[in-house]
Amino acid sequence: MKHYFFSDIVDIKNKINKLSLNPNDIETLTEIQRDLLDWHFWLEETTRFRKKRLKNLKRLKRLRHNSKEKSRTIKSSINIVENQLLKLKELKLWARHIGNSIPHIYYDKNDLRAYAYSTDKVELKELSGDIHGKEGQDLENQSFEHASSLGIKVLLNDLTSIMRHGDITLMNSPTPFLMELKQSEACAKKAEKQLQSMTAIQKYLLTDESQSIRGGKYISKRVSSTSEEKNWINELNDNLEVCLEKGCNISKIDEYVYCYSSLSGRLPEASELSFIETLKKPMFVSVNKLKNDMDLSLFYPFSLSIKDSNAFSLFVCGYLSIYLIIDWGALTDIAITHDITMELISEDYCLELKSKDGPAALSYTLTKALIEFTSLNWAIEQACKLHQEAMVMYENLDK
Repeated sequence: MKHYFFSDIVDIKNKINKLSLNPNDIETLTEIQRDLLDWHFWLEETTRFRKKRLKNLKRLKRLRHNSKEKSRTIKSSINIVENQLLKLKELKLWARHIGNSIPHIYYDKNDLRAYAYSTDKVELKELSGDIHGKEGQDLENQSFEHASSLGIKVLLNDLTSIMRHGDITLMNSPTPFLMELKQSEACAKKAEKQLQSMTAIQKYLLTDESQSIRGGKYISKRVSSTSEEKNWINELNDNLEVCLEKGCNISKIDEYVYCYSSLSGRLPEASELSFIETLKKPMFVSVNKLKNDMDLSLFYPFSLSIKDSNAFSLFVCGYLSIYLIIDWGALTDIAITHDITMELISEDYCLELKSKDGPAALSYTLTKALIEFTSLNWAIEQACKLHQEAMVMYENLDK
C-alpha cells in the first residue's frame, strides 16, 4: 500500500526542503499543509471503508450455514482487511511525523517537546482523532486560509504529532502562539481548561519551571547540555547519496559508529565487515525498526534529517534500509571514566545508569541520539554528566 504514496511523499519532501531554505515562503508552507490534508482525507475515508467491510465480513463469518471453503475465504479476507487497517494506521502516523517537520523548521526541537505533554499527567497528551469531519474543522480551515492570505506563518496542529495543544499555531513570533477555536458557547468550560493548559506550557518555556507539566516539580525543570550538541547528519546523507548510486554503501560516519545502507536488501559481504574485528563489543541497530516500532513524536523528524527526497521516500516506504554498527564496548568505557555503570535494559535502547553509592536512573538519551543521528560519544558523555548532577539533587532532596 505504501508504494501508492511514494511520489506524493517525494513531492511533499521537495516542498519541505524548499521551505527549509526559506521559512518565510508562505505559499510553500500553505501548500505542504493542503497536501497533508488531502493525504489525511484519503486515509480516513479508506479506513472507514475498510472498517465497514471488516464488520460485514465478521458478521458473515458467524453465519451457521457457511461451508468450510466459504469460511476459509471469509477468514482470509478478514486477515487481508486487518492487515490493510494496520498499514493505514501506520501511514496516518507517518503523515503526522512528516507534518512535524513544519514546527521544527521554525523552533528549537527541545522547546517543542513541551507542546506534546499533558499538563495533568506525566504521559503525552493524547493525539487527536480523525481530522476531517470533526466539529469545528471548517472554522480551523477558514482561519488557516485567512491567516495564510495575510502573510502569517500558520500551522494546523492536527497535522503534527507534537503540537497537541490548541487548534492552530501562529509562528511569526519567537515563541509559538497557540489558538483554540470554538464555534459554540457551550464549549466555554472546555475552552477554559484548554486555555489553562496552554498557559502552563508557556510558563514552563518562559521560566523553565512548572508544577503542572511533565510530572511535577522534581522533573519539570529543563536542564542544559554541558557542551554543544554534535550530530552526523551530513555524514549520513553522504552515505545515502552513494547508496542511491550503487545500491548499497558502508562507511564510518562517527566515532564508534558505522552505517550500512541498502536498496537491494542484501547484507554486506564478509570483507566489507572486516572492521568489526577492531570493535570491542559490536552492536547492530536497525533504524528502520526504530521508525516502524516507536512513537517518534518527541524526536527531530527523519523528514528533516534525510535530505534527499527520493532517499526519504524510499526509507518511509521500506525500500531503503539503514543499519548502524556501533562499538558498544567503547561507549561503556566512557561511562566507566565517570565511575558510572551503564546497561541497555530494553529493546528501545533505554539506559540504566548507576553510580557506586547512588540509585539507578533510567535514560532515553541513547534512543534520542540514534533517532536524531546525534554523536553517540557526545550523548553518553551528556547522560553521565546529567546523571551526576541528578544524584547531587537527589542527595539534597527533603525526604
